[in-house]
Amino acid sequence: GMTNRRELIDDALLRPGRLEVQIEIPVPDRESRRQIMQLHFGALRRQGRLSEPLCKAIDGRGRMDGAGKNESSNRLVRSIRQKFSSVNGKVDDLAADYYTRGFSGA
Repeated sequence: GMTNRRELIDDALLRPGRLEVQIEIPVPDRESRRQIMQLHFGALRRQGRLSEPLCKAIDGRGRMDGAGKNESSNRLVRSIRQKFSSVNGKVDDLAADYYTRGFSGA
């Protein structure tokens, strides 16, 4: 089994012979987040918009699924709007594209 909430696992499941292998995956560092964003936000990558300031925008965020991905996407859009005011129309197009179809990872 897998969980990101180890503290909620019943002690009985952690006894020998049950879930013996436990691997902790830490929150990604800035370079790892940039690589994750390159996979998840292909539209931004293709336009050359994935940069250090954008990676800082989601600093300390580990979840990139469900609500975490949506929250990160919202933070990215806000950060782009603040830092790159000349591309606001394009950002709105990217945001609309994400919410209707999702960013392509290709």
